[in-house]
Amino acid sequence: MTHSQIYYIFMKGEKLNNGFQEFGLVFKKFGQNLKKARLIAGMTQEFLAEKANLDSTYISKMERGVKNPTLLTMLTLSKVLNISPKTLIDFN
Repeated sequence: MTHSQIYYIFMKGEKLNNGFQEFGLVFKKFGQNLKKARLIAGMTQEFLAEKANLDSTYISKMERGVKNPTLLTMLTLSKVLNISPKTLIDFN
């Protein structure tokens, strides 16, 4: 199975035979946490993108759960937002 096929299955909310849970929901929850932290900080997507040296469309895609960031991107975002990285990945 290719990476693209696995990604498609996860984003569609299906489960693989080995019991992996849906990663699509993880991406969406991360995006919700990012948006919440950004709004609390009083930042626009454009301002956050500029401070984090990212494209504003990438911020938008992460907030919608379409893109999943690298660890370095998560650390950069948490630093710019002045929050703990744990805040972005707290899925409770």
